[in-house]
Amino acid sequence: MSWLILCGASARVMATAFFVALRTSDVTSAGMTVLFGVILVGIAAALFSAILSPLPDSTGPGHGMGIEIASRGPDGGGGGDCGG
Repeated sequence: MSWLILCGASARVMATAFFVALRTSDVTSAGMTVLFGVILVGIAAALFSAILSPLPDSTGPGHGMGIEIASRGPDGGGGGDCGG
């Protein structure tokens, strides 16, 4: 449903851009208006996709920083060893 709303808004933005482009007498201004509409719709789609995408599962197969540090042995490097 939310993608349908984005498609409707995108169609409205592009229709407005074409209408403004038809009203201008300069070809460069018309092209820039349509290009701005396409860029605006692309940015909106990217942001919309980022907002709606699910967050990655923290229990997945990836390794976190805690696992990497815990897997090192006592001589595995790193700081914090003040003894002699």
